[in-house]
Amino acid sequence: ATARISTKDVTLGDVFLPEGSVVLLSYGSANHDAAVYDAPSDYDMTRPPLPHLAFGSGNHACAGIYFA
Repeated sequence: ATARISTKDVTLGDVFLPEGSVVLLSYGSANHDAAVYDAPSDYDMTRPPLPHLAFGSGNHACAGIYFA
């Protein structure tokens, strides 16, 4: 999981977060979002590769992403 602190008041969807709020992103939960992944809890070797959040992205991407 990754935590950040909001630097200003912001509304995400229907949720208002005042400045100073702790925002937590759970990669495990995000990678099991049924709205994005069909049957996310099922093991399926024939599933086409889809983008996921396990290694992060951008400047904060895991250095081992190409070794996994």
